[in-house]
Amino acid sequence: MFKRLRFIIILCSFIFLSGLQKGSDAAELKQSAPFTFFVGEDLLYNVSYGFIDLGTVRMKTLESFEEDGVKLYRLQSWIDSYSGVPFVDLHVVYESHIDEEGYPHHFISRTKDKEKWYYTKYDFDNQKNKIYLRRGEGTKDECTKYNFFDTISTSSNYQDGLSIFYYARRKSGRNGFEIIPTYQDDKKSTAEINFTDQSEETEIDAAENPFQTKFLKGVANFIGVFGLTGGFRGWFSDDETRIPIIAKLNVIIGSVTLELIEWKRGNWQTNNRKKN
Repeated sequence: MFKRLRFIIILCSFIFLSGLQKGSDAAELKQSAPFTFFVGEDLLYNVSYGFIDLGTVRMKTLESFEEDGVKLYRLQSWIDSYSGVPFVDLHVVYESHIDEEGYPHHFISRTKDKEKWYYTKYDFDNQKNKIYLRRGEGTKDECTKYNFFDTISTSSNYQDGLSIFYYARRKSGRNGFEIIPTYQDDKKSTAEINFTDQSEETEIDAAENPFQTKFLKGVANFIGVFGLTGGFRGWFSDDETRIPIIAKLNVIIGSVTLELIEWKRGNWQTNNRKKN
C-alpha cells in the first residue's frame, strides 16, 4: 500500500499533468484564454482506490519572485497518507520554482522515512542544457548535508514531478498532442498528452453544482515507479484558472482517483461550495 500511494504522488504530477519542451514533437495548439497564476491559491485533493481513502495531495502557490531577471513562482505540494491506513505512513513535500511559461528552474523534494528527511534537488540550466542533481538529508525544514552530486546533459527543456502539473493546466482546453520530456526520480522519461477542447459537466462531492470542464488523456511511455501502467485522464475547469477537478490514473491494482475537496483562489467558485 505504501508503494501504491507513493506512486500516486509521482503520477499526480503526470496528470494534472503538464508540459511541452523545446524540441519535442507537438502539434500546434489552438489558442484559448490564458492561464493565470494566483499567489495564495490552495487546492486540496482526496486520493482514493475504490471506496478506500488513501490520503491527500495539497497544492499551493506560495509567492512570486525574480531571479536573474526572470519572474518565478514558488509552488509546493504536500502528500500525506491518512492516519490508520494499514502499512502506510507517507509524508512527502515537493517544491518547484517555475517561470511564466511553465518551465522549472529549481525543484526540491523531501521525503520522510521514519524520523529522517531525505532531500533531492534539481537545478535546471536550460541555456547550457544541464540538470544539476543533489541528494542529501536533514530536518523537515532544511537539508543539512548534501552528499551526492551529478550533472545530467539534456537536449530540451524538462519538467519535474510538480511543474508538469502546472504546465498541463496552461495547455488544457486546447486541441493538440504533445510528447513531454520529464525528469523525476533521477530518470529521463516522457509522457504523451492529448489535450482537447471537449466540454463536459463534472460533479464532485464538495460542490453544490457541476463544474464545466475540459478533458485530457494521455499515456506515460515507461514502466513507472511502483507500478505505473501508463494511462491517465483529467478534467480541468473551463476558465482561466484551469483548476483540475478530477483525475483518474491507471496503476497495477486498477484505477485510483484524485478529487478536489477544498479550494481557495480569491472568489473562484465561492458560491459552489457545498454547505455543511
